[in-house]
Amino acid sequence: MFSEATKTILISAIAGGMILTSCSGDKKAAESLHNQAIAAIEASDPAGALLLLDSLDHTYPAEVDIRRAAMPLRPKAIELQTLRDLEETDSLLAQTQVVIESMDNLVKFKKGPEGLDGYFVAASMPDGVPSQAEGIYPRMSPEGAFYIISSARKGTLSIALEVSAPGCGSVRTPDVPNDGERNDRTLGAELITFFPAESDSIGNFAFVNSDKEITLTFVGERGKRSTKLKPEQVSAMAQLYAASQVYTRARMLALRKNKLEQQLMLARSQQARTTPDSKD
Repeated sequence: MFSEATKTILISAIAGGMILTSCSGDKKAAESLHNQAIAAIEASDPAGALLLLDSLDHTYPAEVDIRRAAMPLRPKAIELQTLRDLEETDSLLAQTQVVIESMDNLVKFKKGPEGLDGYFVAASMPDGVPSQAEGIYPRMSPEGAFYIISSARKGTLSIALEVSAPGCGSVRTPDVPNDGERNDRTLGAELITFFPAESDSIGNFAFVNSDKEITLTFVGERGKRSTKLKPEQVSAMAQLYAASQVYTRARMLALRKNKLEQQLMLARSQQARTTPDSKD
């Protein structure tokens, strides 16, 4: 007589055998997916190959030998896709660089005070000192981020900016309360430095409406006060905003290229580890 423990083992073994028998067609189906993935790579279809390999892994997890044989295919497919993405990125980066070179005469770099980063200004507008003249001062960081500094005469108690044009509505920055730093009222004028995210709507409005008469409004704690922006001021802000979009695109493409190059190295390393050594 079999013990209960032995019976349990036998039942498990029989059940396992039944499962293997009932799933005997899985091996052929898994081999088919494997072969299709090989064909996809040979046809330069890395995306299709990766989909087939995912299907193989998810649908037939028990077909360990076939999945192991297919392991070198995944890094190979990733290598092919990465090379394609790198080629596209290099092309876009080259096109963007041409645009940057064509815009060199539209911007000029200004050194910042000691210990602070420099910035770009529009070449068509002399770079005034915000604390000495009321207005809006567009800037672009070395990384290509557009931002603005507003300068209102003392007593305005300004906390935000608004720009508008006839028939085009208006946009406004978020409020920046007086804190002695970003909103500083100690230098003979009320200066507010707006972060790039806070400045984008203003820059975009000037870019889209550069041919229109734009009104600048200082939003203060005691109300609003408006003034007309000179056409050259609008043009300068629009040009600098456009330049920032191109510089930012170039920076993002450069970061993408770096990431893809690292991905390519990793794919080739994985491919070397998973490909069996050939023997004569």
